[in-house]
Amino acid sequence: TEKYPYYVCNAYTSSSGLIPEDILASYSVDSFIYCVSKTFIAKIKPEEEKHSVNKVYITNIESDQRKLSLNDLASLPPNVKNIKISFTLFDFSKSEDVAYSYKLLDRNNWIELPTNEVLLSELSAGKYNLQILARNKYSGQIFGTESILLQVNQVWWKKIWFILFVNVSLLFGIFLLYRQWLSRQMATKNKISNLEFDLKEVKLQALEGQMNPHFIFNSLTAIQYFIQENKLKEAEYFLSQFSKLIRAYLEAARNSTILLASEVSLLTRYIELEHMRFEHKFDFNIDVDPNLHGDELEIPTMLIQPFIENAIRHGLFHRKIDGKLNLKFILSDRDLIIQIMDNGIGIENAKTISNELGRDNISRALQIFQEKIELYNNINTFTIAYSVENLNEEETKFKGTKVQVILKDILNSQKI
Repeated sequence: TEKYPYYVCNAYTSSSGLIPEDILASYSVDSFIYCVSKTFIAKIKPEEEKHSVNKVYITNIESDQRKLSLNDLASLPPNVKNIKISFTLFDFSKSEDVAYSYKLLDRNNWIELPTNEVLLSELSAGKYNLQILARNKYSGQIFGTESILLQVNQVWWKKIWFILFVNVSLLFGIFLLYRQWLSRQMATKNKISNLEFDLKEVKLQALEGQMNPHFIFNSLTAIQYFIQENKLKEAEYFLSQFSKLIRAYLEAARNSTILLASEVSLLTRYIELEHMRFEHKFDFNIDVDPNLHGDELEIPTMLIQPFIENAIRHGLFHRKIDGKLNLKFILSDRDLIIQIMDNGIGIENAKTISNELGRDNISRALQIFQEKIELYNNINTFTIAYSVENLNEEETKFKGTKVQVILKDILNSQKI
């Protein structure tokens, strides 16, 4: 003991912590084995040793070059990647013949290890029971086992409390959206009810008027279309303008004549409604001669509205794009010339289509107009003449139509 600074531990058994890797040398003296380590000498009597099966000793635990303890394995962070666990067998006498294997879950098969280390990579969240087995590589005799519990924590957004919170929030959001949708539906139904009520009133007013029934029917149909399509703003605007036009025509219908300025205003409003009803498929322009005294000159009420309606319904209706409607009021000497021009399919083509559909609206409208001007010519000091012709004979499909109404000597008759 003077030469070697060690002390002797009598009956120091392998189960007390003797690790084969720590043994520097061993000697057999008098049926005892002396094992020399850095800090002590162990005295062992082999025949007195009682070997047990639980001799695998965990020597080191690392995760990405960071040392861990067994307590750390009980609660690992979600982002843990590589865990290396090193172990050994207490019994030095079996160190050369030992083979190690492991399994991570009870249901898994044993996996052979080339060394006394196991590397666990990319563990998903959950609980694991790491079992390590040491056995004789030749005979298969089990030398020792060890069991370690591991738990990888779940990321916060996958935890039950967060999932419950998301689900509750989602259900609450759906409930709020449903309430909002239900409220909008009720508001929409109320608006539709109000519009339908207003529409009935307009129909009653229209029955008392003398406007063209085709325009009334088509306008009411357009309003119903906007309502059915939930285009409430368009329906409200159309209904408002239509109501104003109805009232204006009812006022005008009380008299046989109307100021030119008022007639131009009514026609403008009428064409705007038709422009909206036909979804802006045509453009229009109204040109009034600046030398005309619109606030003084009176003309027959609703004289040219039927021609404008025919231009839109029978001429421009068949054009999908680039439709044009031009209305001109021209002063020629003492006469007033009114021109209605469109680039539709032309008068003959329109008559053909109308006849094929079993209708004779165009001929009937011209007949009604002819009867009106004959009446006007009998009671007025000025006479009315009109003509209808194709605007462009060279065209095959869209010949266009030009209607010209002349109020002859109307300025002299009214002393303007």
